[in-house]
Amino acid sequence: MDDIRLTQQSFARKALAEPQHRFDDLYHLICRRDWIAMALGHVLSNKGSRTAGVAQRAATNCSPPVISVVSPNTSVTWCG
Repeated sequence: MDDIRLTQQSFARKALAEPQHRFDDLYHLICRRDWIAMALGHVLSNKGSRTAGVAQRAATNCSPPVISVVSPNTSVTWCG
């Protein structure tokens, strides 16, 4: 998780220093299982995760949470 945080901090510093910079090719990072797991952890720690969304399911109803393998031809499955 520290590598993720360091990468995110590096991107934040770059964005602040160079507001016109456009980051390319981030897909390979945001589709990594460890990045998705960290994002899911943040989502589940939010108070709003206990509220049902448009699918009438709350994120906290995912027991256990399932993260599918992501590739350019597949989608993310948060709950099984």
